Amino acid sequence: MMTNPDGVSNDSSKVEHRSLQAPVEGVVLFEDRAQVKRSGHIELPAGQVSVQIDNVAPVVADRTMQAALRNAPAGSRVSDVHVERDFRPLVDPDDTEEDEIESLLRNAVSERESIEYRQSLARHQLTLVEQMTQRAFDDLGTDAAWGRDTPDEWRNGLHELANRESALRTELLDLDEQLEDAKERLADLQHQSRVADRPDKRVTANVVVELVLPTSGDVELEITYVVPAACWRPMHTARLNCEEVGIQTVHFLTEGCVWQNCGEDWHDVRLQFSTQRPSLGFEPPLLGEDVLVTREKPEMVRVEARDEVISTSGLGGTTETTDELPGIDDGGAPLTVEAHHTATIPSDGLPYRVQIAEFASAATTELVTFPELNPAAITKVTLKNEGSFPLLAGPVELVRNHGLAGRTQVLFVAAGERFELGFGPDPAIRVRRKVAQVEPDQTPLSRFVAKEHSITLLLCNIGDETKQLQLTERIPVSEVEQVVVAFDASESTSGSTPDENGFIKWSLELPPGGRDTVRLRYTVKKRKNVDM
Repeated sequence: MMTNPDGVSNDSSKVEHRSLQAPVEGVVLFEDRAQVKRSGHIELPAGQVSVQIDNVAPVVADRTMQAALRNAPAGSRVSDVHVERDFRPLVDPDDTEEDEIESLLRNAVSERESIEYRQSLARHQLTLVEQMTQRAFDDLGTDAAWGRDTPDEWRNGLHELANRESALRTELLDLDEQLEDAKERLADLQHQSRVADRPDKRVTANVVVELVLPTSGDVELEITYVVPAACWRPMHTARLNCEEVGIQTVHFLTEGCVWQNCGEDWHDVRLQFSTQRPSLGFEPPLLGEDVLVTREKPEMVRVEARDEVISTSGLGGTTETTDELPGIDDGGAPLTVEAHHTATIPSDGLPYRVQIAEFASAATTELVTFPELNPAAITKVTLKNEGSFPLLAGPVELVRNHGLAGRTQVLFVAAGERFELGFGPDPAIRVRRKVAQVEPDQTPLSRFVAKEHSITLLLCNIGDETKQLQLTERIPVSEVEQVVVAFDASESTSGSTPDENGFIKWSLELPPGGRDTVRLRYTVKKRKNVDM
């Protein structure tokens, strides 16, 4: 018998085996995985002890498995921790049921073979009857040629053959139906037999922790591991309770929407939501050749128009973005937030929402319209992130007067930063947009080709209240010297000029039943060697 430096025997026959109930008490959710923490108290003897924790997630990443002892005697240590997996049937096999299925299966096979034999015999008899009928008709012609006229004998013989052929065909139809039914019963019994031979199985996993304790005592064992098939995304709800335009209060709620299907249920656990992106490993990218070539400068300049979305989610600055739903954006600084209360998340792949944060903010509201995008007046709400941590990019459900007003999305908003939300259209405002293009007469010696664009906006208030409205239009912005965009102030409604992004804004007031017209004209000039 050998001993280690701690004075503990290494004889495997002396290893004590214990089972521990260690429920899940905490989960840290990441963008595409989760870290699970289990712990439990157990009384252990001195020496080598093997502790088994049953029914952990079978998809656990083995290399992430860690175990630690809490409140253990001095000198206690964890010598090994690993995962053991097994396949278990979903139902216990029943020998009596298997014998009954085998007996029914043998009877079904015998029944099918009997029907097939009777079918073969009936088809053979039908073939003989058809041959006899054909010979009878041949004999009938021969007798008539020789003057042997016996019509009663012919009639009786042919009638008997016809009755026999009809009976055989009816029997064959009946046997076909019986054979189909027998085949269906046989297929069902064969399926039951396969299920009984190979019952459905599920994968189970247990964690085995090898411990060494110098003295006995009550210890706390804690294990942590990472599982895939779990993720979370932020979701927000903004509540606006008043209809009047002006200073109001918006209640903003942030929740974490959780999905998990890792094979273990999380009952009444503490949840933490993290924007970190841990990895089990990575490989550097492969380097490829970057070939530079020269080409002759073309005489014709190719210019293409493009649309850019100017986002002002956080009013501290502007960013460019796409129309796709954003993922988890933490602004470059990893963030971890704990849920307000414990939650139960079953392993079923369905979404569950858990509250993360909530704040109330004073907000200003105004009516805005962007006729090029939508012929409606939208209630724009500007508020401040009064929470203690940033708002993460995600969808926002809009609630107005306790009713769902729509759904939008918000980008990353820092703590203390102001941002905007749209709370749906005002039903009293009607907007119509007309666009016209005119090519004026060109001077033959001119180096430019011009095209005039005219936009007419018709607005109407069909409500019984005066509406203050901000209207926004745009003109193109040229990035090359070969194309010039000129705003025609004399032919446009006064009160505004284009900004650096080409946006033009007018502040309008529409009384009840009032109408207004806004005109915009600009000219796009390009050189003759420019292709647009």
